[in-house]
Amino acid sequence: MSPAWTTAADEELSRRAFGDGHAIFLRNWPYAMDLFEGQDSAVRGKVAFAPLPGRARGEQGVGSTGGAHLGVSRRSRHPDLALALARHLTSEAAQRAITLGAALSPTRQSLYRDPEVTRDHPAMPRLQALALAGRPRPVTPYYLLLSATVQPEFSAALVGVKPPERAIADAGTRLAYFLRAVR
Repeated sequence: MSPAWTTAADEELSRRAFGDGHAIFLRNWPYAMDLFEGQDSAVRGKVAFAPLPGRARGEQGVGSTGGAHLGVSRRSRHPDLALALARHLTSEAAQRAITLGAALSPTRQSLYRDPEVTRDHPAMPRLQALALAGRPRPVTPYYLLLSATVQPEFSAALVGVKPPERAIADAGTRLAYFLRAVR
């Protein structure tokens, strides 16, 4: 059902295959919807947001939340200007412009049902429901390193290089080694 290359595909390669009509399912960030609904898209009018498939015990699947977080460094030479920029970028007007012009999800809840936004992005109410059901990624300064530690083991199981039980055991060993190093 899925070509073997999908286990090694990055976001862009899989997005292009889906956008060309060569895949039936894609997990990506919401910006991709604007590309799929573009004038020359092979899948225009045939794509929708959906929850991730559920788990084996009947639990619903959920995605992860993303975002761009703003902060002002205590070492900033211009903290007042930095704070003013953060307030501007999170204002309703700026969030509307970012949503409409950059295909990024708004941080303000009201914009997911705003008539101007939903006219150009009719899937926004569905995206809001999925985002509200999402879970944040684990909070750790080591997230990228942890992900890079277990991902090769999961890939090995997916492509049949290792049985799943062995891949999980090896991931556990790699994580234990990593955790000893950061303590």
